[in-house]
Amino acid sequence: TLKEYKEKHGHCKVPTAWAENRQFANWIGKQRETYKSKTIRKDRYERLNDLGFIWNLIESQWEEMFNILIEYKKKHGHCNATRHRTENKQLANWVKIQRRSYQKESLSDDQIKRLDDIGFVWDPTESQWEEMFDTLKEYKEKHGHCKVPQNWAKNKQLGVWIGNQRSRKGRLSDDQIKRLDNI
Repeated sequence: TLKEYKEKHGHCKVPTAWAENRQFANWIGKQRETYKSKTIRKDRYERLNDLGFIWNLIESQWEEMFNILIEYKKKHGHCNATRHRTENKQLANWVKIQRRSYQKESLSDDQIKRLDDIGFVWDPTESQWEEMFDTLKEYKEKHGHCKVPQNWAKNKQLGVWIGNQRSRKGRLSDDQIKRLDNI
């Protein structure tokens, strides 16, 4: 039955609660349980593995989404796939979940390292602030001041950001205020 499932669906990611064939789904769950408890027979493990059986659906889904994020980064140059930046709502939701999981300390060290290695941004607000601060420093180097016009044609976003920094002075960190004052 697993061979037939794979032929029909192209994979062995059989859902634990597959409604089409509950008996088969229960059998799949049992295989995963015996694997997890390390009581699976070696020959059965090898036969299932040879078919491409997915032992852990959660890990498999994480890997799949991680690979989609890598492709997103190749195309867009960053990992900040939000609902506003991508048509792939599943990816945007996954990115959000990774940030939340990181805050709750529920990601593995390996997952954190792999996300760090591709430049994953754990706090997109902080990252955006740093990008705009660097843009402001470049502006000052070129123009000799930080009085960016609100509707500056070359970079309207910078002018708006400057206005926001001025109006948010009480909500900026001491470090951000100090860095802005220093330039």
